[in-house]
Amino acid sequence: MTSPISDFPPAGTKGTTRRPPGLLGVLGLLFTLLAVCWGTVGALLEPMLPGGWQFVLAAAFVVTVTPFGAFLISRALGIYPGKLFRLTVFRFLWYSHFLLLLAMLTGIAGALVGGVAALFGLGWDAVGDGGRLAMGLAAAVYIVAMIAGYWGSRQLVVTELDVRHPELPAALDGLRVVQVSDVHVGPHTRASWLAGIANAVAAADPHLIAVTGDLVDDFDEDVTYYARGLGAMRAPLGVFVIAGNHDVYANWPKVRERLRALPVRVLVNEHVVLEHAGARFAIAGTGDPAAGRGAGSAAGAPDIPATVAAIPDETFVLALAHNPVLWPALAERRVHLTLSGHTHWGQFAIPALEWCMASPFLEHAMGWHERAGSLLYIHPGTTWWGIPFRLGTPPEVAVLTLRSAAAGAAATIGNRRSRQVAC
Repeated sequence: MTSPISDFPPAGTKGTTRRPPGLLGVLGLLFTLLAVCWGTVGALLEPMLPGGWQFVLAAAFVVTVTPFGAFLISRALGIYPGKLFRLTVFRFLWYSHFLLLLAMLTGIAGALVGGVAALFGLGWDAVGDGGRLAMGLAAAVYIVAMIAGYWGSRQLVVTELDVRHPELPAALDGLRVVQVSDVHVGPHTRASWLAGIANAVAAADPHLIAVTGDLVDDFDEDVTYYARGLGAMRAPLGVFVIAGNHDVYANWPKVRERLRALPVRVLVNEHVVLEHAGARFAIAGTGDPAAGRGAGSAAGAPDIPATVAAIPDETFVLALAHNPVLWPALAERRVHLTLSGHTHWGQFAIPALEWCMASPFLEHAMGWHERAGSLLYIHPGTTWWGIPFRLGTPPEVAVLTLRSAAAGAAATIGNRRSRQVAC
């Protein structure tokens, strides 16, 4: 099998997927950061707290040590976390530690402003006052933002897009591809939410359904809940599934084995040729960079040459690649349309500015892109990850209608139309 190493951006370039550090390294960095956060916040709040540092240490134990300990012990013992554990431990960790990090950053900023104010004779304790005031304002903004983000995460939309490509056979004009991505299903996912997604997919009357990775929320047992909520999705040409990074984290071989019970076709570094209205086209699926380089399809790692190998010449190619960092390598191999996900559009986006929270970290983070006649659409995700929070980028079911174009015309994705659906 050809090594996929050459199909990644050079090390150090924007969008490069690096091998993650080891578990001990990650934990060391995490707890160092948490210690700095608690030390900073504690120093600013200690004068106003009953018991001073004893109160700070008790809060750190309750908010950080206890839930992190429960999480690490459950992983070490191989205990599958159910709904209650995920809501009271996982989600609590996300909410509380986002606030802790924000409090530290704003507290430092406020203290610096207060220090400058003290130089002008506004009070000897202006440093502490400035830090506490900044943290209080930040906490208020945080609470409002979390409420708004929760509401936004419940606003499922169906987005219709026209994909025009001059190399699309005329017989395929009107082919409807429904894309679902990043559903992160687990026992904590509401059955009514998944039913709403399934209903929206069925109402679109797709010829083909593409699920572009992150089906589960980090555990292979989560496939059971995916099957209950979305396993019944059907389309005449089939339902095609690829691995995302969270499917890899969940132990991709086990996830793939559980998916065998569903009426889906899993594509990892492979393709199939389909026929519709008398015309043939190929659908290909890659692995995900989270599995490393050179590990092959068994572990879920990407191998771009193998993915498109032996596709007949002059065949229109639709590729599914969870991480958009893989698109340039697919474009080089004249893949006509690639559907990705992964970024969630940062779960906070300003579409009018073509900016999202993922933009500083990825060259291609949202929307659609074109390169030498190859198109990429990055799906914003059909649910959320971590906490139910989305602002400016509602969860989406995408309906892409393929349209033929005149020879020599530009390949484009346009005529975006979104409508909210009951969920």
